[in-house]
Amino acid sequence: MKKNSFWALPAYLWKRVTHQYAVPFNRKLRDSFWLLLLLIAAEYAQRNWDQATLTVVPTETGTGTITVYSNATATLKAGSLVVNNPDLITLLFSDPGGRASFFTLLVLAIFSMIVIIICPKLSDQHLFRKDISRSIRWMGSLVILDAVIFEFFAKRHINQLVVAITNNQYEWSKRGFNTMVLAEAYIGVVIFAAGVLYHKGVKMREEQDLTI
Repeated sequence: MKKNSFWALPAYLWKRVTHQYAVPFNRKLRDSFWLLLLLIAAEYAQRNWDQATLTVVPTETGTGTITVYSNATATLKAGSLVVNNPDLITLLFSDPGGRASFFTLLVLAIFSMIVIIICPKLSDQHLFRKDISRSIRWMGSLVILDAVIFEFFAKRHINQLVVAITNNQYEWSKRGFNTMVLAEAYIGVVIFAAGVLYHKGVKMREEQDLTI
């Protein structure tokens, strides 16, 4: 009896403490995406909207470094072409210092907001909901859209701009085949397919409920 009573109080206190600090997974996930949104907002705040930085490579070996183009519309230093007053496409898809582009950050922000919206619904007893499956498909579509727009539109547009500014001496470093873009598109397809399967599960659940 003494032994049982000795461990009873520590066990009771442990259960009370762990209960107070235990946070459901959906809340942890939601808080993490709130943090990601704050980081994206901080990144947007410190970006320069009047310039676009593009990492470029010489079109031919032995090409000399040109420092000023077209009456100071752009400057080149250490393999980075800084375009002053860029157009919207160049600004959205520029890669300042190898960091994520404005468009990628925008996609991540929308992705995060979708996760934040659906997280509270994950705590419900009925997880098979049409709005959750729809949100998953939207997230997959966003990732695919980012890859497709970059690959088939932005890449060509920005490379033509770099070639024109530098008199065909440099080209954008992201002009060629990019395995990361392919991987991004593949991940988007997987997420979209998961949403489709989830939607089928919702329909099966509804049919089971009707039969019951």
